Amino acid sequence: FPMTSRAIINGSVTSGKTPVVEYKEQSASSWQTASDVTVSGTKFTATLTGLTGSTTYNYRVSVDGVPGAEQSFTTVAAAELPNGGFEDWSEGYTQSGNAFQVPNKAGEAFWGTGNEGSMSLQSIGNVTYPTSESVSGQAALLESKYAIIKLAAGNLFTGEFGFDPDHTLDGQLTFGRPFTSFPTALSLYYKYPSATIDQIGQNVGSLADLEGQPDMCHIYIALTDKQYTIKNWSGNNGNYRQLFDKDDSGIIAYGEFISDESTSSFQQIEIPIEYRANRTPKYIIIVASSSRYGDYYIGGVGSKLWLDEMELVYE
Repeated sequence: FPMTSRAIINGSVTSGKTPVVEYKEQSASSWQTASDVTVSGTKFTATLTGLTGSTTYNYRVSVDGVPGAEQSFTTVAAAELPNGGFEDWSEGYTQSGNAFQVPNKAGEAFWGTGNEGSMSLQSIGNVTYPTSESVSGQAALLESKYAIIKLAAGNLFTGEFGFDPDHTLDGQLTFGRPFTSFPTALSLYYKYPSATIDQIGQNVGSLADLEGQPDMCHIYIALTDKQYTIKNWSGNNGNYRQLFDKDDSGIIAYGEFISDESTSSFQQIEIPIEYRANRTPKYIIIVASSSRYGDYYIGGVGSKLWLDEMELVYE
């Protein structure tokens, strides 16, 4: 199973035998030996690491010093994250009049925000917007604000924002953009002065106990088989609410960062991505929020999350 910087080789051997798995770039003369080989009964799995994307490799399996036939595979290309530096924002939009959008450099949609929803409440405007207070160029600033009757958390995600057709004051989001590569981490710079949680939504159960505690920022990445529809209307005792479940069977890989610690300067972090299945992703989901429980309209007014220089890492 070829990935981008790794490949997984599965096979069978005679019970009691330990195979030696070797590999090399197709044009290379010397072989490397895989150090990560596990044997269970007559089945073995070898993980080849340190590979380069878009490259053809040969491999062979030896038992008792006798090498088998050479076989080959080609690794998957390393895909970049569009507009991960948040330099490009839609032209002609102003904070006071229209919702900021974050296109990629080709002008195509990739990132989404809840600005269209917050702009419908003219008293608060955009909750996600560009700022020159950055590591380089511009950064994205996500801010939690009070929206007359509930909290609007600053948010940024790969996907699209829309209004719930049944509850037009609430959002209906689509998470996921097409993606078929295999990153091993998400790297970024962030800054986060946390506010005290002073807003609690309706029908949130025990989460109401968070009032008075420090707010938390939340950043996560998922590689998935499908897109996800998110609905956060809190009526019907919260039973209508449809949120992202990180344990869903459609998730191939996942990583997250949660913090309630306030920072006064940009910090660089790397979020490891843990793979749960050997399947090729169809979509990438990256979500960031200035209030972790913003989907429940829970958070602290004034919590701000700066994001800059976000990129995918390949081992």
